[in-house]
Amino acid sequence: MKVEGSWFPHAFIGSMEQVLLAANKQIGQPDNSVDDCIYTMACVEAAYKSSEQGGVTPVI
Repeated sequence: MKVEGSWFPHAFIGSMEQVLLAANKQIGQPDNSVDDCIYTMACVEAAYKSSEQGGVTPVI
């Protein structure tokens, strides 16, 4: 199954909301971190690689 579409702009909605809330002192600090970004990118790259290799068959 081919992965279609673009995830990139939508991936930052929650993160940017947290940054803006922290900047406006509505929260103490964002609930995400640089580590979150690294793990997210690793997951996305794994999805691309899986798609290129034909995906996987789900076990039901």
